[in-house]
Amino acid sequence: MSRAKAFQDVTALCGNWMLQRWPKWVLNWQNQSLFASPMQVAGAALLLCSCLGGLVPVLWRGWVAAFGLSVPSAQWIEHQQQVQETMRLAVLQQSQAQSAEAAFAQQDLLLRQYQAHVDDLLVAWPNSAIRLTLLPRLHRMAQLRGLVVQQVKLTPEPTVHGFEASALKFSVLGTEVAVNAYWQDLDQWLQNGLWTAWVCRRQADGRYVLEGHLFLWWDAQDADTDTGVALQFEAAALANSRDPSREPSAHVLPKESHSQMRVVGLAQSSHASDRGEAWTWVRSGSQTHLVRPGQQLGLEQSQAKRTDAQGLWLSSGGGQPEVRLEWEGVKP
Repeated sequence: MSRAKAFQDVTALCGNWMLQRWPKWVLNWQNQSLFASPMQVAGAALLLCSCLGGLVPVLWRGWVAAFGLSVPSAQWIEHQQQVQETMRLAVLQQSQAQSAEAAFAQQDLLLRQYQAHVDDLLVAWPNSAIRLTLLPRLHRMAQLRGLVVQQVKLTPEPTVHGFEASALKFSVLGTEVAVNAYWQDLDQWLQNGLWTAWVCRRQADGRYVLEGHLFLWWDAQDADTDTGVALQFEAAALANSRDPSREPSAHVLPKESHSQMRVVGLAQSSHASDRGEAWTWVRSGSQTHLVRPGQQLGLEQSQAKRTDAQGLWLSSGGGQPEVRLEWEGVKP
């Protein structure tokens, strides 16, 4: 079938369909009187323009969708979508940042509260250098209360949470009022202490015996403060007051035998003039004395040499072997 024949057939079908639907318009069209007036021509032209105006955007959209063309309107829509996604991500990041900041502020507040609690606790602690003069202070406190010191011993313990530790054991004898006041003084003064045991007993003569065991923590860094330096000078002065070079004829313990003496503690001097010497706390009866190397002890007039885990070694001279004062209780 030729193109002309096909066109005629399509035209005939359209003409028949138009004749059946609008016979009057077809008749006017055949008589060339369909657009006889100017108004009809203008109406037809307006209708044709309207149809073409509605058809062109449809065809354009189909053309763009079919061939994937990039047009300004599509680029603008895509840009708007990207802007909205960027804004959504920015809002999400801001929300996450605010949550992280709030969590950090809460953690910082807790850390500050904990540090303030630790600082308040450490402020009330005795300076760690007071260990050099702790035993004489305990003796003086007991004497001021009219108490008899039966035992006082300070031994080092392993470090706990970065703090140095010591174990203090004591036993005093006196009236009920004096014993109670002594216990309160210790509890208020040694606020870095944990009472592991304490017992108050009444004897047959009416006097009371107070026995206590304290576990003490010390902040070694505070020994470098002015208070710590002053306490170290006080300990050095206490040791120098018993220096045998100043009193060569005096004994540290002239009225007791070695058999009645026990080592109860150690103290390391940081004073420059002492060259880092270690002092030893020796108990004889109810008294505790500070002993330095070179001093003479007891009726035997033996010279103090060194202190180790076995005890304090003494030399009698004249080629005699060294003797040892043993530790009382737990060794450091």
